[in-house]
Amino acid sequence: MKIKLFGKEITFYQLVLHVIVIVLAFEVVFLINEIKSIKNAKTDYLQKVLQQGERVSPVDIESLNGVKRQFPDTTRRRTSVLFLFQTKCPFCKDNIPKWNLLTERLKTDSIDIVAVSTHKKDWVIDYVKQNDLRSAAYVPRDSAFLKVFKPHAVPQTIVISKDLRVMRIYLGPLTDAVVDSLSTTLKRR
Repeated sequence: MKIKLFGKEITFYQLVLHVIVIVLAFEVVFLINEIKSIKNAKTDYLQKVLQQGERVSPVDIESLNGVKRQFPDTTRRRTSVLFLFQTKCPFCKDNIPKWNLLTERLKTDSIDIVAVSTHKKDWVIDYVKQNDLRSAAYVPRDSAFLKVFKPHAVPQTIVISKDLRVMRIYLGPLTDAVVDSLSTTLKRR
């Protein structure tokens, strides 16, 4: 069977092939645009992650017994260490002995060490008791904490200088070598 299309006679088979080619061309254009949007989203996400050298502003946090404070504490101008954890994270639980060791080694008035979880305060209280977390544990008082520290994964150990700049970010469980290096470096400050 022949069909007249744009002044030419073509078979039904040729018409189907032309339609398929046109549909595929539209699919290619659509996929190219999708790939571009995925690349842009990935770039945007990477820009939103806390970076070394970035300046952080103080945020309000609350201890598990209700005491409110700012972190980092700008009134005392001291180096700060932030342990970010979640109560349902197995890697965070595995990291607690390293955080406890670091807390013990750095226990001094010149270094401020806090552990913060964005989970419910009741969950955090139970978690700290069950897992023997020896750092002072807190929860954020509002969404400002999320905007400043941009927690994208846990566990994280973040070191903040006296001038509120991120000195170092350790993502994932700490190794013995990192604990040794970090405690030695921060004791000298």
